[in-house]
Amino acid sequence: MKSLPLFRRRPYHEVRALMTGLLTNKQDARTTLSALVEREDHSFRALFEARYFVLNEGETEPSKSQWNNLKKKFKRIAPFVFIFKEHGSAPCEDGTPGCYYIDFGYFADDRPDKANKPRKPRPPAEQPERPAGKPKVLYPVERDPETGRYRPTQPKLRRRDER
Repeated sequence: MKSLPLFRRRPYHEVRALMTGLLTNKQDARTTLSALVEREDHSFRALFEARYFVLNEGETEPSKSQWNNLKKKFKRIAPFVFIFKEHGSAPCEDGTPGCYYIDFGYFADDRPDKANKPRKPRPPAEQPERPAGKPKVLYPVERDPETGRYRPTQPKLRRRDER
């Protein structure tokens, strides 16, 4: 088993603001964040209400897909976050059942393992060769002798009623 990465200390109010926005459901403008606990290793546990997940009839727990969507949303907002595999249900802050938790921490070097890998260079796009000495022109132009500016050589388009 791999050892856990080192975590960077982050200001509590910044992390709380991030998690408040992240754990707000689209259908309910109130945040579901119930508590945010910082541990000694500078990782966090976010405790949030069950109403964050919209469950179908007959379901009592969020699906694996719903958990994965939450993790993906978290990684899009904060890409330099390590999210622990373990997540699940826990009693709420006041001791009543009906809350879930997710554990996370900010990488100490601000780069996850994927960001340290160099990107593969893209091959250059193939372009047709142009004759030497001729500039690339999108439409035919000619130089106006009076002003010295270039102007299109195509005739001005006319409306049907002017023809």
